[in-house]
Formats: sequence, structure tokens, C-alpha cells
Amino acid sequence: MQMPRDIGTFHIIGIGGIGMSAIAEILMAKGYTVQGSDQKDSANVRRLRNRGVRVFIGHDAINLVGARQVVISSAVKPGNPELEAARQKGLTIIRRAADLFWLITGSALGIRDRDWLDRGLALYAQAAGAGFRANDVQIRDITSAMGVLNLQGPHARQILASVCDEALDHEGFPFMTARGIRVGYAPVVAFRVTYVGELGWELFVPMEFMEHVYEMLMQAGRPLGLVNMGYHAIDSLRLEKRFLAWGADINSDYTPIEAGLDFLIDWNKGDFIGRSALARQRETGPARKLMALVLDENVPVFGGEAITRDGAAVAQATSGNFGYAIGKPIVLAYLPAAIAKAGMRLEVESFGRPCPATAVRGAPYDPKRSKVLI
Repeated sequence: MQMPRDIGTFHIIGIGGIGMSAIAEILMAKGYTVQGSDQKDSANVRRLRNRGVRVFIGHDAINLVGARQVVISSAVKPGNPELEAARQKGLTIIRRAADLFWLITGSALGIRDRDWLDRGLALYAQAAGAGFRANDVQIRDITSAMGVLNLQGPHARQILASVCDEALDHEGFPFMTARGIRVGYAPVVAFRVTYVGELGWELFVPMEFMEHVYEMLMQAGRPLGLVNMGYHAIDSLRLEKRFLAWGADINSDYTPIEAGLDFLIDWNKGDFIGRSALARQRETGPARKLMALVLDENVPVFGGEAITRDGAAVAQATSGNFGYAIGKPIVLAYLPAAIAKAGMRLEVESFGRPCPATAVRGAPYDPKRSKVLI
């Protein structure tokens, strides 16, 4: 059954405090350029255990960040330090100031990404030689100091505006930007981003203010139907938008070009890790491409299902769930390039039974992002 996305306002999960993710703060003194790579009709606040944060301090920090990033969606320029944001795989970079950066990892990836950064710093220092000083770049983990509340849905702007005095309109606070605001008496870094395909903000809150901000949002949003939302709901919503999950849809086995994330690669940034391999793949074309498949029948899918064509297996689903807004199950899968075409008819095996499905180019729900860019 197709469900409207006007199911109320979504809310928060977990209690920030146990570092499920990591945040890194990067502080640097020089102004370089870092380049590299919809709940539907409700506002939803999702409470995350504090996302991991790493901190970089020192005048060469941005050089390290630029060298280590392969895929970042937007340049972080020294002329406009008002918290521009960029993403690398499961990593988000927010520029807090001309000499301060936050790196925010996905859940459970803090140790992995910290190791990646530490190794990168060691290599960078070695390459710089005598010109590198110990305080040129510092990495500080502030995960335990921060929590995250994720407010998502068409009423998100109205709810957030009722508890802060900042301008939140689309022109003044564009998508994929961040800035400092106050919610009640709490200092908050608001990052306008979504993982569910609706208008919304991730709110990074010092741990001592988490309860205060949460209660203010709940009180303001209750008349508009603000509710808590869990990860299974998030998984369904993100699949409708073809938002990828690290560890399932993307990992070290796949490239950004295969995953359809090549639009995030900044080929003008100079050399970066993986550039030559990606350049070769761009030239020859990938052998496989990630596509969304929308099933004809309402059968259970969870990821791992065989994808067949004319009875022969051609791929395996990386993730799957029911899409309540479109009223049909969805899976993602890396298809051979020859058949990775919109409209291609395939079968998805659900518990031993092949079910017809259609390949979709882009997102099954709101492909033009009209629900996000408002």
C-alpha cells in the first residue's frame, strides 16, 4: 500500500553520549582550499548518539585534509569560512572558521577514520620534511563532548525557527551549509543536510545542553506532529532517495564512479589518493554501476538477494527495504554496465521466489529534490 509522506513529524533516537560516531575538529592557520571529492510531510527529529568528531589544529591542516580526501561534494574556501560542508564517503567536513574544521564520521567508523587520518598525517609530515612542525596540524577527538539531534521533515524549518532567532530561509541558509545558532540558551551548530530526502538540519549540541534542546524541539514540534523515528524508518526513507549506506552500498570494494558518486569528484584539485585509478576508470568506463530496482510485488527484501536476468544471476542486492512513499519494495545492486539502464527489467529473488523489478536511474522518490531544496 502506498503511504503519503505526510505522516507527521519525525524525531530523534538514542541518547547522545556513547560515541557511535566520531567528530574531528581541524584547526589551521593558513587559508587554503579544501577540495576533493523527506520524511515526507512531517518533521522528524532523530537523536543520534554523538557522532564522532576529530579535530585538526595547525596551519597545514587543510593541506592534510585536501590530500586525504578523494570525494568531497563542495570546496571549502578560505574566503567564506561560514561553515561550508563537504562529504567524503561516510565523512562530513564542516568548516567552522578560517582555521577550524570538523570531520564527522558515520556511526561506528570513528576508530577507522581516526587511524586513516593519523596515518595520513604521518605521511604528510614525512613528505614535508624539515619544514613540518609538530603543531602545524593537530587532531583532537571531541566525540564525547557533542551530541546530535536530527530534525527532518517539511515542518522542520517552522519548528526550528520557533526556538531560535536565526534566518532559516533557503536563500539565507542553503542546503549543505552550516552555521552557529542558539536554541534556547544552548549554542548549536546547525548543518542543513538530509539522509531521508526531506528538509532538515543536523544539530550538533554540547552534551550538557542535549536534554534542553531536545525538550525545546519536542515542545515546539508537538502541535505539528513531531515524533521520534528509528533507524529502520530511516533506512526505508533513504532507499527511496537512493542515499547510500557505508559498509553496505559503498565500501573499499567499490569506486565513486561505480556508485554513481562521480559528480562529487573534484578533478581540478590536483593529485589525491586514488586519482590515477579513478582517471583510468573514467576513461574506460566502469564494469558495473549501482542502480535502484523497484519491485512489482510487495515481497520482503533486506539486501543480499540475488538479481537475475533470464534465470541467470547477474548481481546481488547491497541493501533493500519497503518504500512506503512509493508503495513498493526497493533494492540497490551493482549491475553489469551493459544492463545498468533505466527501465531494464530484471528479477529479484525473495526467499527463493523471483519477483519482477525495474531498474531506475536516480532516486525512486523525488528525483529532482524538490522536497529538499525549499
